[in-house]
Amino acid sequence: MTSSDRSEGNAIMLRDARETDLRAILNLLADDPLGKHREPAVPENAGIPSEYEAAFEAIATDHRNQLVVAEIGGRIVGCFQLIFIRGLTHRGGVWATIAGVRVAQAMRGRGIGKAMMQDAIARSNELRERLRATSFTDIVGSMPVTVSIGVAHGLRPVDAGALSRAADRCLYDAKRAGRDQAIGAVVG
Repeated sequence: MTSSDRSEGNAIMLRDARETDLRAILNLLADDPLGKHREPAVPENAGIPSEYEAAFEAIATDHRNQLVVAEIGGRIVGCFQLIFIRGLTHRGGVWATIAGVRVAQAMRGRGIGKAMMQDAIARSNELRERLRATSFTDIVGSMPVTVSIGVAHGLRPVDAGALSRAADRCLYDAKRAGRDQAIGAVVG
């Protein structure tokens, strides 16, 4: 997905992260109130800590995970991880969770976070369409698959409970609107 960055006239390109993006991703995580005490900044002349290389490899090879970066002019300015989890509720439904959402401090307020959430919803809808083409057969016959998705994100650091409640409201709004769709909301 590509969207326009109105303030600079540059395009925001959203794409799957590559291993060569790992240093930039770690630096985004470290340059944030949520991560500055737990994630290391990684200077250009330093090696990437092995636990992060192992985590990247695990994410990259797991079809239930998508690590996405936002890039402007060849520079990584944002990232998020989209995780698909099957639950026991809602007839074994698949939930999309967004984690590790970061936008470079100097680039905040330019629509990058919004573009990333729109991309997360689009990626969730792609999964929904793939699952919709599937049906399960059990003792009562063939059962079609429907997928409803709720997504929420904060404009600034927001209580995790508030985000979870907002995403849950979006999920139920998607179900009330006829199922088989993704709905998103901004918190804060």
